[in-house]
Order: sequence, then C-alpha cells, then structure tokens
Amino acid sequence: AAADAWSRVPVSCTVTADGGLSGLGSATLAGADGGTVSVANGSVATVSYDGGHTLRLQTVDGAGNTAAAEAIVYGDRTGPAAGLSCAASSGKYTCRADASDAASGLVALGWSVDGGAFQAIGAGGTFTIAKGKVRLRAVDAAGNETITAPVTLAAVPAGATARITSAPVYL
Repeated sequence: AAADAWSRVPVSCTVTADGGLSGLGSATLAGADGGTVSVANGSVATVSYDGGHTLRLQTVDGAGNTAAAEAIVYGDRTGPAAGLSCAASSGKYTCRADASDAASGLVALGWSVDGGAFQAIGAGGTFTIAKGKVRLRAVDAAGNETITAPVTLAAVPAGATARITSAPVYL
C-alpha cells in the first residue's frame, strides 16, 4: 500500500539491506506478524492485523557499524459496524443510522429506500419515511463496505407504534 494509506489485504514488505564493503552481518525486523525475527536482504515480512503497525529494521555490517530504519503500515480488513433502528409514530417512521469503524475510521454513511441512491447521513443521524425497504451503507477509510439487510417498513396506520432494528450484512 502507498505510504499513509489503508490496505484491505495483508501488507507485504520487502527488506532491503546492504552491508557495503564489509557485507551485511545481521539484520532483525520487529513489528510484522512473526514478531522480532532475523531477516536477510530480500526477505518479505507480512502484516495482516488491523491497525497501524511500525516495522523496525536493525542492521549490523561486517565491521560492526549499525543502522536502523522503520516504516508504518496500515491494515483494515474488517468492515464497519452499521445498524438501523426505526420507530413508527403518527403514520411515519423515524429511523436512526448508527455506524462505526475501529481501525481506519468511518468515511461515509448513507441510507437508501427501495434500492434508490444512498443519501448521506452522519452516524447517529435520523431521517423520516412513510414506508419502503430501507438499507444503510457504511464505508471505512480502507474501502471496506457494510450494507445492512433491508428493513421492510409497511405503511403505518395513524397512531400505531413499532420498533424495528436491522442486522448487518458484511461484503
């Protein structure tokens, strides 16, 4: 992934180390899935856990000189959590859109009725509709998307009340 970009797949990093005239004596890498390990020039390390991870390379050449380098990689393989709750009152539904993402953060949230275009809304925001099949779509900074299963809201007789809550569908 590009620097400061979130990846939805495990990130592979290739070690580049050269000891110059005296040769590479040793190199250790910390922060990848394997913990702290000895590596060689050309070794590939993988980071597959969600969150930001700092990789630290420590090298020693054949003459005892040391050098260090580090890189930060960002991974988010988990879709955002999204939930929709609707309550009927006075012949209409007031729906609340809730969403969050623990790793890269939520960047978009929208609601849709009957398969129409998603309308932007903030987490915790509400909207009112008379009836239809309602869905939420949440997207995080890594591009992971969660779309809730459709919640079917039937026309509500005036004065009736109901509460409906959705379940997420992960893509």
